[in-house]
Amino acid sequence: ASLSSHTLNTIPLGDELRLTINYLEMQKIRCGNALRFIIRVPEEVWTSYSLPAFSLQMLAENAIKHNILTLYRPLIITVTWQDGVITVSNNLQKKETDTQGTGVGLVNLQERYRILSGNNIIIEEKEDTFSVSIKALEYASSDH
Repeated sequence: ASLSSHTLNTIPLGDELRLTINYLEMQKIRCGNALRFIIRVPEEVWTSYSLPAFSLQMLAENAIKHNILTLYRPLIITVTWQDGVITVSNNLQKKETDTQGTGVGLVNLQERYRILSGNNIIIEEKEDTFSVSIKALEYASSDH
């Protein structure tokens, strides 16, 4: 998938969701029931909108990287759609030994999205949840 999509391009929302679901299914093989995910995006919008390539997959990857995943404390990643905005959220249970990371992934997504749309993504951290919201782009072609 990474060879067929340049990182600045957008791809149809449905393609991005399928890529993310496939990634999460692969991670479930490794993590078992310590990882759960819920996708609540109506199929009728999958072909009408687009997102920066690998945006949702990267957000899911970040959630797995920075949080505790155990059978007793499963990580739950939720992807939702509301009024043209797609949100990836997870229950926040930061790893105690977490190396804070460089933040490059979110900064990169923020910049790519700003170049494509002129808008910002919304990053929100609360006591028990972390979420990133992205306004979906009207789908014109896969090569913006």
